Amino acid sequence: MNPMDLSIIAASITAITTVGECDAIIATVEKEKENAQFLALTEERKIERLSTLSATIDSDFASATAEKASYVTVIPTLPAGNPVRKQLEDKVVALDFRLFTLNQRRARIGRGAFISARMKYSLLLQEVDNSTPILALLTQKRATL
Repeated sequence: MNPMDLSIIAASITAITTVGECDAIIATVEKEKENAQFLALTEERKIERLSTLSATIDSDFASATAEKASYVTVIPTLPAGNPVRKQLEDKVVALDFRLFTLNQRRARIGRGAFISARMKYSLLLQEVDNSTPILALLTQKRATL
């Protein structure tokens, strides 16, 4: 927390005149801290899930690309009208669609979502860290009342 912000908050805390008022503010700050901790945990799990999902998508994409490449090399060697050739051509079309959908998922779940979740997580951790000195100031003030 910025020292100037803390001094502004400290000046505001000096205006507290009763134990009840101080207790109410302490309870509010503690609740906000708990909420930020919970949201940070949620974001941390989201980051882990995005990371795992991204690796799975990359693996599926590589697998589908390799499978398509193998079919594309075999198809020209088969005679026209061969039922196996038609079957492989159909598989190539299906794999093209699978690659398309994996690219769409990769774009949606990619770096942008990961960076956004990391930023939100960092901000929430900063909020938790900032509440600690505020609670200390409030506890000191309560002791003087």
